[in-house]
Amino acid sequence: MRSCPSKPSRLTAQRAGMLRLFARDDPMSRLKSAAENSENAVMIASNTGRITYINPAFEALTGFSSKEVCGQNAAIFNAETHDQHLLDHDDLWLTLNPGQNSKEFPRCFINRKKSGELFFVEQIIRPFVAPDGSTTHYVWTGRDISQRVSALRQLAQQANHDDLTGLSNRNLFMDRLSQAFSQASRRKDRFALLYVDLDEFKEVNDRQGHAAGDELLRTAARRLRQSVREVDTVARLGGDEFALILPDAKQREDVEKVAHKILQAFQVPVIWQNKLLLIRASIGASLYPENADSCEQLLHHADHAMYQQKIVGGNGVSFFRQPMNATDEAAYLIL
Repeated sequence: MRSCPSKPSRLTAQRAGMLRLFARDDPMSRLKSAAENSENAVMIASNTGRITYINPAFEALTGFSSKEVCGQNAAIFNAETHDQHLLDHDDLWLTLNPGQNSKEFPRCFINRKKSGELFFVEQIIRPFVAPDGSTTHYVWTGRDISQRVSALRQLAQQANHDDLTGLSNRNLFMDRLSQAFSQASRRKDRFALLYVDLDEFKEVNDRQGHAAGDELLRTAARRLRQSVREVDTVARLGGDEFALILPDAKQREDVEKVAHKILQAFQVPVIWQNKLLLIRASIGASLYPENADSCEQLLHHADHAMYQQKIVGGNGVSFFRQPMNATDEAAYLIL
């Protein structure tokens, strides 16, 4: 067993047998004896969070030896990087107050191995209650679920992102748009939406082939992402259509700057098999709350503004404008 203070790393069969004999009436010793052969990692800590024991599976999982960690605070494994649904180690030990928490505490954590590698662990913390009813220790049992988390993240990536460009897909875009709309409505704030459609993209596919068209889409996606800030959402809605949510674009001038930055980025030709492919785009813009009172309407108006830009020759940006009265058709401001 690997209890603290440190003992020889290997017990002889005879000594192990004697310890099991002596442990019959000692619940803590019986627990440690059982943990020695457990496939799950086991750590025992005092009610102040100091490590008193780790089993061989824990050593194998983390790379730490018993001598290195016993006496240390259990927070030494804290990766200091957590998903928002995961509990921080400091909060954990504050929650597990001595003598006040007798329930099991299941959680997932991002922990750090001795090598510095991060790993996900699914764990349960149980209180160890003494005969007098006081909580003297906590027993941590965990297993590595890094591969499962990686697989789930990959599935989420595939469900919410476009395979070709890596951008958000329509599903994720509409979710982000709904969030932006709700937040702006609650805060009485403003934001903008851009609808981008590549001009004459079909001709590239027809003349150069779909491989060239795919390269054009990947390049366009990359330049769109580089033209905006991290907080902005860039999505491929399908085909050669893209959309952007600009939460910090409060004024028309802010939107114009972003749109012209995109058009300028598109001016650099794409080199494909020693040929120069040109990227041109029509951009439609709509603003909340001026142009819409729903997510669908905001997207619809930006789409219509984009088509109006195509009518006048493309390669530019048009803003949706509300009609003067109910009988007027939608108006557009061409820049």
